[in-house]
Amino acid sequence: MSDKMKLNLALLAVVAVLGLLVVLEPGKKKDEPHPLAQIDTQSINKIQVSGRQNFTLEKRDGHWRLTQPLDVPAAENRVEQLLKIPSAPSDTQYPVDAAQLAKFQLAPPNATLALGDLVLEFGGSDPIQQQRYVKLGNSLHLVTDNFYQHLTAAPTDYVEKKLLPENANIHGIELPGLKLSKDKDGKWTAEPPQAEAAPLYEMAEAWKNARAYDVRSYTPMDGKMPTEKATIRLADGQSVEFLVAQREPDAILVRPDWKLQFHLTEGIAQQLLALKKAEKTEKSDGAAPATPAEDDDSEDSEE
Repeated sequence: MSDKMKLNLALLAVVAVLGLLVVLEPGKKKDEPHPLAQIDTQSINKIQVSGRQNFTLEKRDGHWRLTQPLDVPAAENRVEQLLKIPSAPSDTQYPVDAAQLAKFQLAPPNATLALGDLVLEFGGSDPIQQQRYVKLGNSLHLVTDNFYQHLTAAPTDYVEKKLLPENANIHGIELPGLKLSKDKDGKWTAEPPQAEAAPLYEMAEAWKNARAYDVRSYTPMDGKMPTEKATIRLADGQSVEFLVAQREPDAILVRPDWKLQFHLTEGIAQQLLALKKAEKTEKSDGAAPATPAEDDDSEDSEE
């Protein structure tokens, strides 16, 4: 290879390296994607979703409630998913005018999310990148679509799944053929007495912590409401009534005042609707079971 050829190759290599330096810009940080919108989520007290589903959430006394189409406590973790949507990174944004909206399925939008004064409109998705078109003011954004399911969920998906209020202080439980009451000293009694039952407070704890795996709107079958009831009396004088619509394979408890049905596993339902039997011991006189050490001593004495 001639010296001239070697020189040309060396120059080409230098040009290539310089080109890479220009493109890659080593040492310079890449621009981070900007969030869809800057928002202080702590200042938001009202959320409205419209489109396939229409519902409203409002924060009252520091807690979220579903206020439309019904007024019930909301699942805080589900509300958080809506509040996170504005922080989704906007990969692309550009101006858009009204004449262009239809081709992005934004005339009208498929869904609208209003967080206080911030209004986001959601259109179709890019078929190649699977990104969602989102309109904010006069700008169109392309955002990775990992949130749209929260905008199309049924209002009942936002209902709190705990059967009773957080930290509920239960003072009484009334079931068919059984009534449990707690006195001022915290002692539980049963009517009629349940000699072979496990500690009565265990049922109260089960009700306090019970959580449904699903909540749905309730419509009576053939227009008839279930007749079997479970009534929970709270320390503040309030009572919460459930109707037992189904016991197995999984249980369905209905809150008639909310027109909602709560679906529970059979295991949880058994803890709520029937007292457990006390664990059997070798003693038959009703005394507490012996400790392991006592058992060992008794066995030695028998020998």
